[in-house]
Amino acid sequence: MKKHILVVIILLSSLVSISQNLVHTSYSWDQNPTYSIAQEDKDLDMVGLKDYRIVEFGFENENEFYQYDIIHKVLWLNSDDRIERFNRIYLPYRSDSELLRSQARVVSANGTVQELDDSKIFTATDETTNRTIKYYALEGIEKGGFIEYLYIIKKVAKYKGQYLRLQDNYKIKDAKFELYAPENLVFKIYPINSDEEASEDTEVEGKQHLIVQKYDLPELDAEELSAVEAMKQAIIYKLDSNKATGASNFSSYSDIAKNVYNFVNSELEKNEIAKVKKFLKEASIDLNGDDESKIRTLENHIKNSIYITNTGGDQLSDISFVIENKAADETGAIRLFASSLKELGIPFEIVLTCDRTEMKFDPEIEALSFLQDYLIYFPSTKQYLAPGKQENRYGFPPFEYTDTYGLFVKEVKLGKLSSGVGKIKYIESPDAAASVDEMTYKVTFDPEDLTEVSIDFDHAIGGYNASFIHPFMNLVNDESKEEFYEEFIKRMGDDVTIETKEIFNEAPENFGINPLRIKATLSSSAFTDKAGPKYLFKLGELIGPQIEMYQEKKRQLPVENTFRKTYLRTIEITIPEGYTINNLDDINIDNRYEKDGKDLMNFISSYTKEGNKIIITANEMYDQNILPVALYEEYRTVINSAADFNKVTLILEPTK
Repeated sequence: MKKHILVVIILLSSLVSISQNLVHTSYSWDQNPTYSIAQEDKDLDMVGLKDYRIVEFGFENENEFYQYDIIHKVLWLNSDDRIERFNRIYLPYRSDSELLRSQARVVSANGTVQELDDSKIFTATDETTNRTIKYYALEGIEKGGFIEYLYIIKKVAKYKGQYLRLQDNYKIKDAKFELYAPENLVFKIYPINSDEEASEDTEVEGKQHLIVQKYDLPELDAEELSAVEAMKQAIIYKLDSNKATGASNFSSYSDIAKNVYNFVNSELEKNEIAKVKKFLKEASIDLNGDDESKIRTLENHIKNSIYITNTGGDQLSDISFVIENKAADETGAIRLFASSLKELGIPFEIVLTCDRTEMKFDPEIEALSFLQDYLIYFPSTKQYLAPGKQENRYGFPPFEYTDTYGLFVKEVKLGKLSSGVGKIKYIESPDAAASVDEMTYKVTFDPEDLTEVSIDFDHAIGGYNASFIHPFMNLVNDESKEEFYEEFIKRMGDDVTIETKEIFNEAPENFGINPLRIKATLSSSAFTDKAGPKYLFKLGELIGPQIEMYQEKKRQLPVENTFRKTYLRTIEITIPEGYTINNLDDINIDNRYEKDGKDLMNFISSYTKEGNKIIITANEMYDQNILPVALYEEYRTVINSAADFNKVTLILEPTK
């Protein structure tokens, strides 16, 4: 492996002088800063006057290829919230990088400059990751003042497709990215969410110098149901070729597919194979069952018996260690799944993708940044599994890894030799019928007091709707279960008394097969008000609070939902003797958007009358996660229909 790395470095460094004129050694800020804010920006709560990111590639000792990152920002802060957000400047502190220089200062509105020295750098521990973090504590920031910081880090060069956002949630007056590289190394920069190409400065001797500069880059604020991070203007930079050697395709997906295949399917020792076989025997897999039943049983066994951690380590990816110690990192989990599936004779493909809410996998650009997360795809069932995610189960991988592209790595055999071949394909999300939330209500009025109602309630949740709890029911204690069921039932309102309840299909093995079902008998006086001789029954409140979307500004971003879903609601009301309901038509709502004769989303409520019973259906469906801005109003109309139904009140009037 070390020999291979050395060969790559030699290929890169050919014709490069050891002595180089490196930009990062001379870069500095203005010694006497004079900053001002434009009149048209003075009503904003924050402006980035300068946001410079410079990446410089260089060699040391002929064969050590490094990258130097220069980050230099000037920010104008004009609100207490922004000041609180930026009163700490976090510095990079990682084992694989070296902080070469850091500077920070506060400039008041009247021009007074307060430079911060190392005494203002503090160290803390991140409670989530347990990593050490270093930061400047900025003091004396006032509204209308400026903060400026600059730091330079050195790290092993990353040149196989790095993703860098340029846009932020505040306006940036001058955003600039620069890339410097030895002249024999040809880099390319790809614009993301923008058509603006990089320009090349040919005046720098002995170097390639690429520039992307944007002035008055507007803020991009998050909107309800949007993937704001993925929609920000960004770039991908990567090494394209080496003019000195003719080498190219340094980020080739073809090579990556082979490496991933070899890594995941690395040959096991005899003792490791024996341990895998013993592990599978403990899983009690029905070898006569179909692929789906085998996969489900295997996954439940692995994820119920092996703790999958986010921390890394060689041991946690070693098959023997994982099986013996019941702990693995994502790599160890993938390798255990792969070796187990091979023993079971179930064909599979490894898929690499990324979180669509953070960045959009571009099928036209080969970049390592897109290959962040693993899925396993099963051709025989056309379903996915997330091997390193303890909280997800077969058929329902993390929603953010669906409705996007991925690199599918498939095994190919040539005689006795096996290898991996990669192909970019779309990762379809489970359709709306796979995630159903079904509710049935039977409502009767107390003949002695019509403000009191009894409700027979039946609620079943499946697919993604149940994925947050159903797969873990075996890990939840009885007290927590009771709290969950009570909160779940009382989503229709707190003023509900639970008389009885019964739970069905609670075992985690039912997830994806049989929905988690809760049946209960309830009583409440919260749904009916008396108004003279009439009674007002708040029908819509039975389905619980609903989202109501407003849009004061023009919509900027596409609608991006989590998962496709269906809500089925049936409400049967027994009309009390001596009363009638004359406003039943208020129930009728029909809003939908269809394409090619098929509904992509809808809300449809209606009723039928059978004797003294009213049977109401209020069904809702969303079968497309990502909708263009042009369809926002159609989406808003449909989703607000549920809120409209939530306001429906039936008037019970005495029969004349």
